[in-house]
Amino acid sequence: MESEFGEKLARLFGQLSKQHSVPHHFDDTFFDKLLDYLPSDDQTNRAIAAFVDRVTTADACNLLVVRLCLRLCGYLVQKNSSIVDRLPMEELLSKSQLVMHHDPGAREAFFNTSTHLLVARQRVHNPTTQLALKSLRDAGESVFVRKSAQQYLSAYLRATNDHTTKDHTTESALFDQLMQLPESAVLINSAAAAVVEGGVGVPQQMCESFVRVARTRRRAVGDAYWRLTANAISRMGAEEAQHRLLRDASGWANELGRLAVLKHFLLLSRSTSGVVSQTTIDLLLQAVPSPSAIFHLTDVVSILENHQLLFVVNKLIEKFAAAENAPVMGLTKFVSQLPASVFADNGLDINSLLKVVRRHCWAAPDLLRIVIESTPFARIKTSLLELDSLVSIAVAKLDDPEWEVRDSALEVLTHISEAYRRSDDGIAAVPTDLSAIVGKVTSLALNDPSHFARASAVRLLESVDPAQALPTALQIATDDSDPLPRRAAVHLMRSQCAHSESASSIGATLPRLALDTDVEVLIATIELCTLLIEHRHEADKALAFLIEMIQDTDVTLAALDALKKLTIDGRLSGDMLSTIDEAEMFRKRELNRDHYAVQPDSLLDDMFAALCKDDSVDDDENMKDCY
Repeated sequence: MESEFGEKLARLFGQLSKQHSVPHHFDDTFFDKLLDYLPSDDQTNRAIAAFVDRVTTADACNLLVVRLCLRLCGYLVQKNSSIVDRLPMEELLSKSQLVMHHDPGAREAFFNTSTHLLVARQRVHNPTTQLALKSLRDAGESVFVRKSAQQYLSAYLRATNDHTTKDHTTESALFDQLMQLPESAVLINSAAAAVVEGGVGVPQQMCESFVRVARTRRRAVGDAYWRLTANAISRMGAEEAQHRLLRDASGWANELGRLAVLKHFLLLSRSTSGVVSQTTIDLLLQAVPSPSAIFHLTDVVSILENHQLLFVVNKLIEKFAAAENAPVMGLTKFVSQLPASVFADNGLDINSLLKVVRRHCWAAPDLLRIVIESTPFARIKTSLLELDSLVSIAVAKLDDPEWEVRDSALEVLTHISEAYRRSDDGIAAVPTDLSAIVGKVTSLALNDPSHFARASAVRLLESVDPAQALPTALQIATDDSDPLPRRAAVHLMRSQCAHSESASSIGATLPRLALDTDVEVLIATIELCTLLIEHRHEADKALAFLIEMIQDTDVTLAALDALKKLTIDGRLSGDMLSTIDEAEMFRKRELNRDHYAVQPDSLLDDMFAALCKDDSVDDDENMKDCY
């Protein structure tokens, strides 16, 4: 039985096929909506087929109608409709060429339809290949048309490369034309990928052609391009010939590209043969301390065996020990990726590693933190002299006029203090030089012009002697003008809330902390209050703070979650529970969670509502927080 929609669709197509002009508003927007609502049934397919037949056989037809025909055919191909095999697709594509020269939208639909036919039906329309190349060569062509042309060429090359026994003459000629495109034609990369990754049937001369062009490429290109180059090299001749290509630095116009190729060649050798090429590792190491070489080494950490990792780390230590200006950010990233087994292995020269750290950690204190946290303290003990000398250097830098130097020195001292705290002797093992500068660090925490340095000083005080530093932290938490030191101070207070004497001082500070305008400080204080209640210290004051925070829309949910957890865990006494309405608390919590979590776009709605709100209207119901 014919549906009403199908009948209307057939009438619409029939009317369109007779018109030499269509209304101006009948554009791609209309097509988009039509394709969205088309049902996948035989009646619709028959209507489309009849429409395509009429347009194809008509003497003349409107450009928009031809474009709609192309898009409908692409739709049928995507739906895998068997009716496509009965459509006069070659005739439609040929007719499209006559009318699409002045319409980018028609050209885009033309290439997209051709691509769909290739992918789903392996049907090739030969003139499309040259038209696609023409679009790619035309610098003034629309980016959307260029993209659709590139997708067609990729599909064409992939489809033809699926057959390993056929003649590659046509594909080789096409590839040579692709290689001659201007370097600014970035869409070449995906088409080249179709050749290089097309399977074992890709002839060697095509790979050689690609590598020849890649080696002369000077401009920066994406990492994917160099991955393709490595793939092509791996298909060229014997392994020694491949390594000769990679080793020849003078033959590459782009040294950074060669290093990227080395990385991908390593990854490829592991995935294909299961063995990582030691020759390629040596070539990458030769380029150190180039930042690019170090970052590429970081990318291959996961595929190296433990003995290879040790070899690479010790080589890096050797090179960095002699380098004046080393890319320590790259070294830091590399070290952070190393497994714990490397740091525990006696084959690692830990003493030399710490010497490198001592030399370069001022530019990247995280390098020291990673090494200290990753290395068993039993191994660090053998190099305490290195740490002690580092302390002396860092202490001297606390008086440097540059705040960045003071901040790095404070971070280094904090990491060293943490290392000593991990020892069997605990805090008693902190070196004398570090214990003797508490007064200096306290002064920096209170008075340093840089808020970064003040926050770092608070963290160092927490690591060395948090009990002694508590009065300083209380003062900073309430008086410092910047939130960063205040956050560090609240963190220090949390470490002391288990002690009744300290808790009394902390509780007295809570009313002033409730006035803080920084959300992170308030959330940290909520966590502090939760700990106070759990330890039964200053619980009434902590509960009063949590209840007050429910009214602060920035941290309402955090305060409600804390109260719910305390209630469920039985941490609130009967007297404390009497001060809050549990039912109302849980109702507010769910309302807030619904507003922030269930409706993720509600925040944007609030922001728009706030922008559009009439200032003369005072509507409390709409006064919501836009954060």
